[in-house]
Amino acid sequence: PWRRLMWCIGELTEEYRHRTYALLALYAQPFDPREPVVCIDEKSLQLIGHSRAPLPMSPGILAKDDYEYVRRGTSNLFVAVEPKAGQRLIAVTAQRGKVDFVEFIASLLGGAYARARRVHLVLDNLNIHFRKCFDDVLGCRAAAKLLRRVQFHYTPQARELAEHGGDRNRHPQPPMPGSSLGRPPHSAARSRAVAARSQRCQANHRVEVHSTGCGSEARAPLRSVIYVLMY
Repeated sequence: PWRRLMWCIGELTEEYRHRTYALLALYAQPFDPREPVVCIDEKSLQLIGHSRAPLPMSPGILAKDDYEYVRRGTSNLFVAVEPKAGQRLIAVTAQRGKVDFVEFIASLLGGAYARARRVHLVLDNLNIHFRKCFDDVLGCRAAAKLLRRVQFHYTPQARELAEHGGDRNRHPQPPMPGSSLGRPPHSAARSRAVAARSQRCQANHRVEVHSTGCGSEARAPLRSVIYVLMY
């Protein structure tokens, strides 16, 4: 009696079927380094700190951490997974906004995939994943230049799910008052915690790669994005 099934598929519309078959056909294509298929996603993570100084380890004695912790806010992970190449790229940011997303994609196109003829990006229907965000952040001309080699592929979304609120984030939200490009202010402790997570990502070079199942003309300068090639 404690078991139950859950699903998010509502009415299987023609658009839903078209997106599903298109993605399956894309995944079935043989590996071509000139046209990488890259799945993009993000995840919010809680940042915590020690409430008391941990006791270091010594010969025969394990290190000890107090079970209580201090909340340091949250950080965001952008992840780009290329299953057939056996690699993923990770960026740690203080928040998940359209500026952060555009910077992450720009770092991929100018770094790991600078020599690719065409880059296939597979994304869900989050509001920051659409072309308009690139136009808003970079301006239409710069966005067109950046995305000239990119082909977007979006995951299917059933109509009933969308009506229930599944696509409530599809449209960009207005900036928060008093912030730059909609960025909320954050504390120095949170900044240090985000930087520490970035350093940990850089330290862990070898990880297991999991295949995913998968305008305004005002221009804002791109900030540097730390991303680590995981193989």
